[in-house]
Amino acid sequence: KELALMGCRRIYIGSESGSNRILRNMRRGVTTEQVFHAVELCRQNNIETAIFIMWGYEGETPDDIELTIKHILKTQPDIFFTTTVHPIKNTPYYADISHKILYPDNWPTANDKQITIKDRNPAAYYEAADNWLRNAVKAQKLKDDFPIEAANFNNIAEESRNQLMNIWN
Repeated sequence: KELALMGCRRIYIGSESGSNRILRNMRRGVTTEQVFHAVELCRQNNIETAIFIMWGYEGETPDDIELTIKHILKTQPDIFFTTTVHPIKNTPYYADISHKILYPDNWPTANDKQITIKDRNPAAYYEAADNWLRNAVKAQKLKDDFPIEAANFNNIAEESRNQLMNIWN
């Protein structure tokens, strides 16, 4: 409430995952329930919310991705962003996976986003996760007023889920 009174119009929340197991592994110090509550408080005070999600944290499974999608559907932030996690020096994540980091040949002129991680799923896996999430959200937003369009987006979401599962297997 205080933030709204001071003119705050949007808050960015690093939710990172909808899986409490992954959040614990990340050492985030936050739960999905706390994120949901924070978004609700913002909504009650007319403050927009933007949530950040990171795919690909070590140990993440399709079940964790599905929990993340359900988390976004339940929380209903005004905006959400996704990215694939990448190691940044001097972070716990970097320390945890340093033995799996593969540096590009041009490392002296490269940046941390060009690092690859041994045994990580291919980019198509995370693209399928993104498509699953984005189409599920579109379907939810349209379901009451445009049920046919919502069903189409649900079908695309399910196709994306199947693509992800085919890559996983």
